Amino acid sequence: MVYPGHELCRAFPETSILLRILWAASAALLEQLEAVASEDEIVVHPEVPKHRLLVLLALLLPPQDVHQTLIVVLVLIFGSLFGYYRHVSHERAADSASRALARRSVDQADGDPVLSAQLALAAYRTSHTHEARDALLRSYLADNFSDRVLTGPQDAPIGSPDFTHLVSGDADAIQTNFDGDVVVAKSAGGRATAFVHATSGRIRSQRIDEGAQIAAPLVSGDGRRAGFLSLNGELIWYDVHRDGTEGHLLGPAHRLSAVSRASDGPYDGYKAVLSVDGRFAAALSNKDLLWWDLDASGGARHSGRVPAPSDVAHGIRSAPDGRTLLVEVTPLTKDGFSKGVLAVDRISGKTRTVVEGKDIQGVKISGDGTAVAVCAQHGVGDSVTVWRQPITDAPPKSRPPGYTEKELGCDAMESVDTTGSHVAIKESNWTNLVDLEHRTLAASVGRTLDADRLGVYPLLGSIDGQPALIGMGKNRVVYSRLSAPNRIILAGPMALTDDGRKVITVLADGSRIGIVPVGTSQPTARVYRPKPYWKPKHTDLILFDHAERHLAERVGSNRVMIRTVATLQPVHEITTAPLPDKSSRDMSYFFEHTGDLITVSGTVIQRWDATSGQQLARYDAKTLHPSGANGSTDLQVASYPTPGRVAITVWGERDVRIVNLGNGRTESTLATGPDTNTVALTQDGRHFALLRRGGAVELWRREPLRKVMGPVGLGENNAQFTVGFPSKNTFLLASHGLIRLYRFGDPAREENVYNLGPTPPRYNPYTFHAVSGDGRTVLYTDGYGRSAPLRLDPDVWRNALCAVIGYRELTTEERSGLPVDVPAGPLCPEPGSRTAEPNPGRPELT
Repeated sequence: MVYPGHELCRAFPETSILLRILWAASAALLEQLEAVASEDEIVVHPEVPKHRLLVLLALLLPPQDVHQTLIVVLVLIFGSLFGYYRHVSHERAADSASRALARRSVDQADGDPVLSAQLALAAYRTSHTHEARDALLRSYLADNFSDRVLTGPQDAPIGSPDFTHLVSGDADAIQTNFDGDVVVAKSAGGRATAFVHATSGRIRSQRIDEGAQIAAPLVSGDGRRAGFLSLNGELIWYDVHRDGTEGHLLGPAHRLSAVSRASDGPYDGYKAVLSVDGRFAAALSNKDLLWWDLDASGGARHSGRVPAPSDVAHGIRSAPDGRTLLVEVTPLTKDGFSKGVLAVDRISGKTRTVVEGKDIQGVKISGDGTAVAVCAQHGVGDSVTVWRQPITDAPPKSRPPGYTEKELGCDAMESVDTTGSHVAIKESNWTNLVDLEHRTLAASVGRTLDADRLGVYPLLGSIDGQPALIGMGKNRVVYSRLSAPNRIILAGPMALTDDGRKVITVLADGSRIGIVPVGTSQPTARVYRPKPYWKPKHTDLILFDHAERHLAERVGSNRVMIRTVATLQPVHEITTAPLPDKSSRDMSYFFEHTGDLITVSGTVIQRWDATSGQQLARYDAKTLHPSGANGSTDLQVASYPTPGRVAITVWGERDVRIVNLGNGRTESTLATGPDTNTVALTQDGRHFALLRRGGAVELWRREPLRKVMGPVGLGENNAQFTVGFPSKNTFLLASHGLIRLYRFGDPAREENVYNLGPTPPRYNPYTFHAVSGDGRTVLYTDGYGRSAPLRLDPDVWRNALCAVIGYRELTTEERSGLPVDVPAGPLCPEPGSRTAEPNPGRPELT
């Protein structure tokens, strides 16, 4: 064998064996590097000859030092090989650990969403495997309509394991201070966990373990004290240290014995409350009203009891004086049950009426005990009137003016704020925040808590100064802000601007169209559509022209409105040719690249000047003999890059025709087969996506005509999907819970497929509506009908997810219970240090 350095071996025969070993080792090293690089998709430059390294080494060696130098080089080669394999081994170990953590995250998703999110963050931090990325995405989607989520430890999960038991209000799983920032939550097994910074900053928690089973949690209004009533009637309380570290949030336990001569218990049916300042506690059953003085000095009376009022209901609250307790009651009148509030003196037992009335069917006592939100019902679900009634020595002789809402019952009143000035009312698919002081609607947002089957806590929390609903479910407490005024609910057609920063949507009832910037709740523009409102159908799209100056939307059977994208102001309303047999599904429209509008009404194809509204061309495709069942036309028309041309597919024919609308001539054809549904061409016309009638998508090259990808199935029932061309060489297909990115001529690799997983409640796949021009944002809809933009950026998911779980870190105990090691260091940045990128998926679009 002739190899580099053979001339040197003739002069120094004794080096021949070493050089041969050196050559073989170098060649083996480079071959292994190329093999590993190929497996890991690392590009190795093809012009580096395998012998170059050895040639240079051999030629540069001084003859007198050849033995020593060759040995050193040989050691370096094998050392490099060992170091490289060690590096590869560490990478593959990290990949394996990442996948194991991702699997554990999926397993925990239903039982503990916070732990699931932490494991997904840990998996992605360990290694950016596609399994870790998908786990991070799924956790992000699961909490995408929440602002904060709390869960308890695995051996003390929050609430009852039975949803109906919790939602019915039979289990007082949590209690919070006025703004919801301090929480004590109990588990079904009688354990409890205290949380601080639940609404802002980094959430910290401490397990409460005093050897007693908990009947009811307690938190003072100011959040300075917390505790619980035990099943044996003992009251245990703590000072709360909000600035404490994890596990060190509560001071020493203070124990107050059960009230003498009270019921023998157990006390699991009692409702308990701390006063605003935490100096007094009270507990209520249908027999007794018990109280404790937490600061009583030696010799003073520490506790007492008075008989409970008759017809006691669920609510109890302490008045500001610490002596008066406010109790909800349900008195029976000749007209049936009503609602009311009594004030009870805890020392004397005397009661007085605060709220009463045979038409009153709802009461919510304010957090500070100064007022009651009262709801009077008119008829059976006809309308309700809600007002704020201050706590006075006697009921007012006349009712103050209130806020009236039609077609509701008083059971729709869910939560009240600290002062009783605002109340949250459930109305169909949204939640209204009513300002009782000014009798106005302060905010209205898409309904989110029902989707997760959560019961609603009777007091509103506060996040960033905005009222927030607090929901309770199986091992979770969820905060959802009631944002600025917004009536965008159950959106119909939706469109996404090319930059992915704005969503344009029509309300499901067809009354309005609005622009909602991604990550906000306040529409920048919102206008009424022409009457009678056209209720949008599944096939009615909002489409932009190429420059995004105009949009087109359907406003009638054969009417299309052209609007400016910036303000949604009408430019022209175009009336197309009548539809055959008043059919609505044979109507479509799209913009040419020139900005002209193409409309299709049955077989009639028209071209319009979008600025003037003038018809530029008209062609009737009935000459192509399309026919279908029930009078429909088996015809699909698509945009074509050349102005004045369209791509026409007649179902059942082999060719797609490129037709000149000016003269009706077929200028060319695409032989794609008889089961072609329609096509979508790239802007340069070199490629096109093809939809088969069986529900599969393919990608084709125009010249020479050939299929380069597919078919890719769209899933069961051909669920809603979207396609896009983010660049000249890239194709995006979002369907059936998967988002796939393809390079032309290159099959999609696993890392180019985003798997959103199934969506509750029936665990069907997500559906998709639109994709931004850059391919980085898609519009999706989950199983509850909630729609939102999704940015394909793991850093966005990580930042949003960290904020939702309150920047919580895995505890030492949680880390030790994992099957693999998690890298040291925080999973989340410090609160406030993340980028200002808005969360592109909020409930304002639902």
